[in-house]
Parts: sequence; structure tokens; C-alpha cells
Amino acid sequence: MVTNLQQYHKVITYCGQLIPWARITQIRNLALIVVGLLHSTDCHLSSLSEVIPLPITDLSVEQRLRRWLKNAAVDVRRWYEPLVRTALLQYRQEISYVVMDSTQYGRRHRAIVVGIAYAGQVIPLGWRVLSGRKGHTPPEIQNELLAEIRTFLPPGQVVLVADSEFCSIDLLQQIDEWKWQFIVRVRSNIGMEISENEWLKLSQCGLRIGETKVWHDIYWTQKHRFGPLMTIATWRRGENEPLYVITNTRNPDAALLVYKWRFWIEPLFGDFKGRGFRLAQTRLTDVDRLNRLLLAACIAFIWSLATGSSVFLSPRQRLVDRNDRNDRSIFQLGYRFIKRAFRLSLPLDVSFRIDPRWFPRDDLTSLTVR
Repeated sequence: MVTNLQQYHKVITYCGQLIPWARITQIRNLALIVVGLLHSTDCHLSSLSEVIPLPITDLSVEQRLRRWLKNAAVDVRRWYEPLVRTALLQYRQEISYVVMDSTQYGRRHRAIVVGIAYAGQVIPLGWRVLSGRKGHTPPEIQNELLAEIRTFLPPGQVVLVADSEFCSIDLLQQIDEWKWQFIVRVRSNIGMEISENEWLKLSQCGLRIGETKVWHDIYWTQKHRFGPLMTIATWRRGENEPLYVITNTRNPDAALLVYKWRFWIEPLFGDFKGRGFRLAQTRLTDVDRLNRLLLAACIAFIWSLATGSSVFLSPRQRLVDRNDRNDRSIFQLGYRFIKRAFRLSLPLDVSFRIDPRWFPRDDLTSLTVR
């Protein structure tokens, strides 16, 4: 119990240094939720209270957590930004690969999440929780979120990778104005101008299994004529349907390679749900409270990722992974290492600094801006 309390106090000290303007009581309650998410079997407040190492009743702990989630003084963006800046402090790459996607969150909500590609996963940079389980999210919310995280991205070129939910012209034009590159999936029923006054729908391009087609200097949609862009249509063997992407880059092979990194956000969603914090089970319905719970989860995630990045390829990895191969993601290594320390009452560092060795290397791709 003593060492577990030390973990809790280390989180308080570390967060207090990064968000010194916050009241100490607010930081303490944040630390309670972070520690609780790392060690509980689910994200319900009653479950979190059972694993938090405080000598008070579980009901009292639960009430403290609930008050923090309700507290309008907890500004999610302001609290999270210094933690992200700390995580990316050693980022030395010339290109930041940013991934954007959405997922169900709770029973009746969705979350748009944007993050930076890292070691087969994504470091969350920002998010928005919206009411509704299905349907595309509004482009203005997408623009707002990207504008928010843009302020603390590392200097250098940015490449956005996203699904067809994020292919609105308003969003792509804004990205283009920022001089970002983008590789975005699109639906096949939209027309593009492939030469002067010659329009083609991707669904009509006659693509066959195992084939890839590329169109340079096209203009996207008859209504907007946004471009010039490059369109790629590819149908890999074993896939049920073709993949269509548009991009303002010039190298189709590199663009398809980087587009695969969009799926790196799926492990993040899995770690937030069934493989980790089980946020899909939350019974919270208020959007602001859900945003604050996600703040605590992202802090717990970065702590786990930082721990895992230091454990990976070290002798300590074998304490939480197989001896004959590397089975677990960097998050899972850190997540399990922290839980092991908690279970055995072992000392553990609290740090949000990510090991820079596992970012995608710039020399893997050659994406030339148009």
C-alpha cells in the first residue's frame, strides 16, 4: 500500500509541475482517476474507487471523482497541452504523420481523435466528444480540432492520414492553406476531372483485383474543382473492395505506404476500450464529463506509452512479455509494467517523455508536395 500511495503522489507531483495554475485538489482528483484507470477492471467510478489507495470509504472516493468530472474549471485542452508537449519533447523528425478517426464512446456518443503516428500506434493529441453513435462528424468540428492541435505539433512538414469521413472540401482546403500534405480515403461515387471537361467517377474506372491506377493533376468534384491533386485506386488481392484515396503529394507508392498508418489508430481505440481502460462501458452521458474522463484516460495512456517505450527491447520487457518474441505493443508493455509494479508494491517512475526511437523514420517515404 505504501508504494501504491507513492505512485499516486508521484502523479500529483508530476502533473502539478506541468499544470501549476490548477488547484492542488483538482490535481489530486485527476491523479486518482489516472491511477484508478490503470488498475481497475473497468472505468465505472465505483470500480475506480475500489483500487485507489486512500484510507477513506469507497463512497467518499467515488464522490470526489464525480465532483472532478463535473468541475467546469477543468479546461481539457489547457490541461492536456503541456502533457503532450512533454511527450513530444524529444521529437526530431522532419515530418509529423497525423492520423484522424472517430469511434464510439460510451453508449450514445462518438469521439473524434487525432494523434501522431508512433510505433504502430497513435499518441492522442486532441479529441472531441459528440452526441450520437453513427454518422459523419461535422466538418467544422474537424477543422476546429485540427486547428487546436496544430499549435503544438513539432516544427516541420505535417502529413494528415484519414478515412472518408474526413474528406470534406472545407477541411481539405484548410489543410492545403496550412501547407500540410494529406492522404485521405474517398468514396467511389464522386466525380473527378481527369482532363479538361472530362469527368470520371472512380466506380467507373474499371479497376480489377490486383490492379492499381493513378491519375495526376485531377480536380476533385464537379462542384468545387479542388486541386490539382493525385488520385489512387488500388484493389489488393484478398480485399473485398478497392481503396480510393486523394492526396496533394506526388509519389503514389509512398502515399499508399503512409495511408496504411491510418490503421495505427485502431490499437489506440482498442486500448481505450476492451484491452485497457474499457471506456466503451462508461455510463456517463454528459459530453463535458466524458471529455474529462477521456483527458484522464489520455494521460494514463501516455504514461503507459512512455513506460513501455523505455521497457521495449530492454531486459525488463521479459517481465511482461514472452521470452521468444515481442508480442505486445509498446502501450501494453507499459500498461502491464505499471500494473505489475502496483500489484507487487514496486517503485515506479512517473514520466510522460516518449522515447523518440520508435517514431516513423523520414527516410521511409518520399512524399513530394505538389
